[in-house]
Amino acid sequence: MQNSKQLYKSQKRQDRWVLEEVLPGKIGGFFLDLAAADGVTHSNTYVLEKQFRWSGICIEPNPDFFKALKAERNCICNNSVVSDKIEFVKFRVDNGQLGGIVSEDTDNSYRIRGDQLAKADIISLKTDTLANILQKNNAPETIDYFSLDVEGAEERIISSFDFSKYRFLCITVERPTPKVNSILFDNGYVFVKNYCFDSFYVHPEIAKTSNIHCEQFEQIPPKDW
Repeated sequence: MQNSKQLYKSQKRQDRWVLEEVLPGKIGGFFLDLAAADGVTHSNTYVLEKQFRWSGICIEPNPDFFKALKAERNCICNNSVVSDKIEFVKFRVDNGQLGGIVSEDTDNSYRIRGDQLAKADIISLKTDTLANILQKNNAPETIDYFSLDVEGAEERIISSFDFSKYRFLCITVERPTPKVNSILFDNGYVFVKNYCFDSFYVHPEIAKTSNIHCEQFEQIPPKDW
């Protein structure tokens, strides 16, 4: 099997970090990928599934991305918008992997992208909670890797999640807010590093039993666009 950086697909070395530093060469793990886009481009979990025989759940609400995701991946594919409650939301679908919930607490807000939203392709979609999705799909209580990148809705998801029911051996989050970090730390997760505006964390069990170097915590600043 190929053993070089060309094997990996993620933008910020997330898949490489999981497979080389946290769970070296692990076969048959379980991942949670949110949001998964087309399942290949810049994917944090494609190599885990295709090269290391991991199973998992890819969540992607954009209908066009979801169609491609279903064609490319063999894992569980779910097309829900994940949020803190069940409701209908406006969801932007015309800006590729930058799409998402249109709201003032997300990246696709009128405050940040008002000029774009005036002519954007926005559809109505029903949300679900992460706990519901995991339960419906019989996810294991221990999930090896959780990739979270949902264009500003990360706090909604983390703040409403019951960490007593599931544990994640490692997590990467794009631009976590101070509240997201606080919740993760309150639940015992250990900060490892920041890289290109993603934060990397491990479960305390991994921190105690591995040789992972954990840097001093630093809060990533919010987006300024």
